[in-house]
Amino acid sequence: MKRLFALFLLVCTAVPAWAAPHSLSMGAPQPVPAVSFADAWGHRVSLDSFKGKVVVLDFWASWCQPCREEFPALDRLQGQLGARGVVVLAVSVDRRGLPAVDKFYSDLRVAHLDKFLDDTQEMATSMGIRGLPTTLVIDRQGLEVARIEGPAAWDSPEMEAVLESMLKP
Repeated sequence: MKRLFALFLLVCTAVPAWAAPHSLSMGAPQPVPAVSFADAWGHRVSLDSFKGKVVVLDFWASWCQPCREEFPALDRLQGQLGARGVVVLAVSVDRRGLPAVDKFYSDLRVAHLDKFLDDTQEMATSMGIRGLPTTLVIDRQGLEVARIEGPAAWDSPEMEAVLESMLKP
């Protein structure tokens, strides 16, 4: 099963560099599985611990070119909206673990994102991730309200406006 998932990820991430970034379209709120992932120190982090915030949950890998192209926008988004209640959780599915994440963050000069790992890909599998990058938007109640498969312009004014509107009571 894991080999099939890995092959599927490889095929699905073959997005050409010229492909336009996806826009955010909101759907009916859906519950998300009770999942956890590792932080850079190996501690388990529960997705539930972010309730009350708008979560941009991005699944990525260092070998994924569309992920590399999208990542600076996610970093800027965290820098711009993090203090207002939006949290970007960039979760790597790299099997090479933290060394691959460290190099990726260093190469791209990531300044605002914490490091999270799902190197066993259990979380990605339970959340139905079909390709990389895939990003879920989770509202303050912990419900998935949007999913984008492929890169997106996360720091665009339109995207920021949608996320900011989700912060309103």
